[in-house]
Amino acid sequence: MTKLSPEIRVTSLVNQHNHVLLPDTALYDPKCHKLSNEIIEKIKFYVTKGNMGSKQIYPLLVANFPEQFICKKDLYNTIQKFKALYAQCQGDVQHIINKLLMLKDQEPGWIINTRLDPFDNRLVSLF
Repeated sequence: MTKLSPEIRVTSLVNQHNHVLLPDTALYDPKCHKLSNEIIEKIKFYVTKGNMGSKQIYPLLVANFPEQFICKKDLYNTIQKFKALYAQCQGDVQHIINKLLMLKDQEPGWIINTRLDPFDNRLVSLF
């Protein structure tokens, strides 16, 4: 093997580490991030019945399941799964906004401004 060769060969292996190995590495392994069915049911309840976002759900889950490690990325993915199902139905506010926008199209003098919460996509104000 020459210096310009694209091959790399391992000739020996030293089984010593220059740092302490942490015993809780399983917490950070993506394979261990599975949420239990009980937690998934709680998330589904909070999203569909309580219309809550991750900001409110995460502290509740940590308080209810202190022994379970809850990765925020898994929480976000689970919330999105249930929000997609929940977003297909329209509520009263959506009907009001649609009606106002339709009236605005008929009357050019109307001005309608909506402000949404950037985290939960909730209607904060309607002018």
